[in-house]
Amino acid sequence: MSWLISGICTGGPTSLCVTRFLAIAYLQHTDPALPNYRPEAWNYVRGAAATMDRDFGLIGRYVFHDIVETHVLHHTVSSISFYQARAAAEGIRKVMGEHYRSDSRGDPQVFLKN
Repeated sequence: MSWLISGICTGGPTSLCVTRFLAIAYLQHTDPALPNYRPEAWNYVRGAAATMDRDFGLIGRYVFHDIVETHVLHHTVSSISFYQARAAAEGIRKVMGEHYRSDSRGDPQVFLKN
């Protein structure tokens, strides 16, 4: 009986957390605006830039520690800690220019559009 209670108390929250992270990863890597490269054209820099920052509002900033809003930076310079990511993301946006992609729609319909 204790295994059942333990499974409910840890399995439920864990599966909810994993589901949310998978949904975020799906949204950041599968947007139709992102380029798809053929194997001969792909390289590390193009792959790192082929992701999208999303704005999840307070949840993204305070619950997920800006990983949703600074995901392009995470792919480019993954060694920057989360508490410096916001400032570093501003810099990477300027460097990437037109190659930087973001979406500020905090809309559940985004899943249907992707």
